[in-house]
Amino acid sequence: MRIVLSVALFFLSYQVIAQYVAPIPKLIQYDNLTKANGGLKMAWFYPQNKIQVVGQFQKAEVGFSLPLNYNRKIINFFQGTGANSDRINPYNRHDIDITLEIFKDSILKNSVDAFYYEEFQVDTVYNVWQKDTTSYAFRARFSLAETGEYEVVVKISSKFMDTLFSSFSFKVITSNSNGYIEKASDNKHLRFSASKESFMGVGQVVPWAEAYQGQLDQVTRPSEYKSFYKALNSMHSAGGNFTRFVASPWFMELEWEALGNYSPKLGQAWEFDRIDELCGNLDLYYIFCLRLHTQLENHKDRNGGLRWEDNCYNDNDESPSNIAHEPAIGISKVIDFYSNETAKDYNKNYFRYMISRWGYSCSLVAWQVMSEIDNTADYRDVKKGDSTISRIQNRVAAREWTHEMIKYIDGDLKDAHLLSVAVATGKDYSSTLDDPELLNIPEIDFIGLHDYIYEVQPPTGKIRNRNLSIRYKSINDLNIGFQYGSISYPEFQKKLFIYDEFGQMDAVPKDWPLKDLTDPTVDYNNCLGFMIKQDLWFTAVAGCGVAGLDWWNYSQEKRVKDWKLYYPGIKLFFEGIDFENVNYSKVRTFKSDYIIAQRWPYLEKEINASSKRKYTKSDLIEAYTQVDEKGEQAFGWLSNRSFHWANLIKDLPCLENMYKGIFPYAKKYLFLPSDDDKVDVVQDIEGKFYFFKVNFLKKKTVYVIEFFNTLTNESYVIREVKSSNKGVLKIYVPKMDCSITTDLAYKIVIKGNRFK
Repeated sequence: MRIVLSVALFFLSYQVIAQYVAPIPKLIQYDNLTKANGGLKMAWFYPQNKIQVVGQFQKAEVGFSLPLNYNRKIINFFQGTGANSDRINPYNRHDIDITLEIFKDSILKNSVDAFYYEEFQVDTVYNVWQKDTTSYAFRARFSLAETGEYEVVVKISSKFMDTLFSSFSFKVITSNSNGYIEKASDNKHLRFSASKESFMGVGQVVPWAEAYQGQLDQVTRPSEYKSFYKALNSMHSAGGNFTRFVASPWFMELEWEALGNYSPKLGQAWEFDRIDELCGNLDLYYIFCLRLHTQLENHKDRNGGLRWEDNCYNDNDESPSNIAHEPAIGISKVIDFYSNETAKDYNKNYFRYMISRWGYSCSLVAWQVMSEIDNTADYRDVKKGDSTISRIQNRVAAREWTHEMIKYIDGDLKDAHLLSVAVATGKDYSSTLDDPELLNIPEIDFIGLHDYIYEVQPPTGKIRNRNLSIRYKSINDLNIGFQYGSISYPEFQKKLFIYDEFGQMDAVPKDWPLKDLTDPTVDYNNCLGFMIKQDLWFTAVAGCGVAGLDWWNYSQEKRVKDWKLYYPGIKLFFEGIDFENVNYSKVRTFKSDYIIAQRWPYLEKEINASSKRKYTKSDLIEAYTQVDEKGEQAFGWLSNRSFHWANLIKDLPCLENMYKGIFPYAKKYLFLPSDDDKVDVVQDIEGKFYFFKVNFLKKKTVYVIEFFNTLTNESYVIREVKSSNKGVLKIYVPKMDCSITTDLAYKIVIKGNRFK
């Protein structure tokens, strides 16, 4: 009795979060085709307050109740009865296609596809989604920018069935919506489509609801969404506005259990309707990654769903489902997922369903067709001794698949959201992609770059997770198209750069014991929350479209406290920067290098000097600055380089135990790369001694530099400095006591001008 009560109490709170009431269908059209067929009904579902009237950028939803002969064939598919000619798979666009063409003043404005839908309610006792009765099994959703009267032509076509036509009308009225998120005019930042106001995303990845008891090949159940909803609400409360969701076998990868049949996860799809609605209410914006890379890897020794051996596209699927599915494709190798025409066609069905169901959303910023595509299908070349095994054919297949899917979403499905693909790293962990042509696909708006580093013993060099070296170069080179020694891909300058997944993991070796309940990666991130602040500020000022999306610990209370501490300051700072009307993305030449954002120290020898000696007045400060194209104003962020984990071991017990390998850790887990800074002590910044420089300003001009507290955005110090005859400002840093602050943001503007 006690267990049942606790479950019921949990779901009471869960239902309050969901706040879901099934909409009442309101009939808008009934076509009496034949009595035997039962006719075609169309009903209005959203908005509920007024039938066939919707606000700008607001979700409109229409339902379709098909004639009986259609429904019988759909039932035959799910039950596995009848001949092939008497079955309709409602998820296969070749079996049934319901398209809505939306006209205004006889001009086609949009075209959307309907999707198969089931209604659910949460069963609070058995912790499952229970199907709820609906007579409108197909739905269509859309949102529009222009006000006015619209006419919709509905076309329903199916194999072995006559094509049906119908129509209805509706009205779009004025709303106060800012619209959806799109690329800004400088191509490097984001803005709202309606208001054209600049948008800076601040948040982290909240990828999914966790798998039930770690069973990665099982469908996540309703109770696992508790921490997921909590994280989204907490992010909003802390001032965050941006995240990334990742479809996985246990969460929202609808096509996993059976090829071409998404029904096992329609409960999750129904739940994601609530998630998208919550994001809209909280002004949270998200990237949606449609495919997880790990099930396109060969991992015969890995248990639980995350491997090619359990993929329903694989003819040799080792965990086949007994539910209805499409015929086997005839493939067994991972690379065939990208090259086989039938596999690509089924994947288009899957993408079409996702875009049809959530493509209306203004909370959705971008679709991502694959996560870490460079970790799939033997993508990278392999070095064996003095020789190299080329995998170029695999990379070409992956790129061509990406291009085909991107064009399908952008062209055939006419989706307006940004489009992307994610990669784990550049070539040999450099800023050069294994296949730069991937980002050169015209329809791609950005590559989501990922950045994790694990240090080992004995220590190696050139892989440290330092913003000044690896990360800065990745942002800079991919922003300007610098690949293989020159700007060989200038089209990259029209694309965003987004770190859509990364974390501070440089100190923890990758081979920590998985069977141990103590996870040092979690402990390390909880211990060093200030690194989140460093990541946010560095990525935002070094040229990213949004502040970098950290992955780790989103369900931990310590991480939520970090959000509350670090999000407000950076949000307030960037609300005062107008990327739409001030261009900071000009490519400049400096010391024979091409850059957009400039760093300090600039030269590698100055950066690396601290691995051999203590910091000096010219290298203690780490600073990044973006100067507008006219040289009239700039903004940036600086940090005390001595404030890093190696200098804090004695002050933080959570680090000291890990570093020494004492309880609760079975061995030593912290190692410095061989080229990292000299371990000494944290140094305070004394005023009028340590400095950084900013180039590309007007010559012999007085500028006002205002420093800001990165936690509160309160003014810290205001100074006036005159630029040199080369347009360089030498800025001495105000006094910074490490017990009070270790970093500052700043804005620079010509004296007498207003920063805008």
